[in-house]
Amino acid sequence: MSCVYWTQEVSAALRDGNSKSLADCNAKLDGQLREMVVLVRGKLNKLQRKTLGALTTIDVHNRDVVTKMVELGTHSLAYSLTSLFTHLPTHSPTHSPTHSPTHLLTSSLRYP
Repeated sequence: MSCVYWTQEVSAALRDGNSKSLADCNAKLDGQLREMVVLVRGKLNKLQRKTLGALTTIDVHNRDVVTKMVELGTHSLAYSLTSLFTHLPTHSPTHSPTHSPTHLLTSSLRYP
């Protein structure tokens, strides 16, 4: 689900069409990661630790995509998704909110 929100936030920043929006989005992603680190350093049970570990990995990768876009001055969602991102949640009026198809670089599957 975090990838869905990431895609929405980055898409909105790119639609604005200026470097500041993407840089602001990057700063927000950094802040979210810092908050997650605080959680990870706290007392967690085994399942919570594994879940946060997986989410942290995904969120670090997503933040790195945006950081690279800011560094390169790139304002293309296609760049972010095809060059560094491994999957793209797809939304359309025909998909229900509980079933979001996810397209991988080499395949497509229905999630969940």
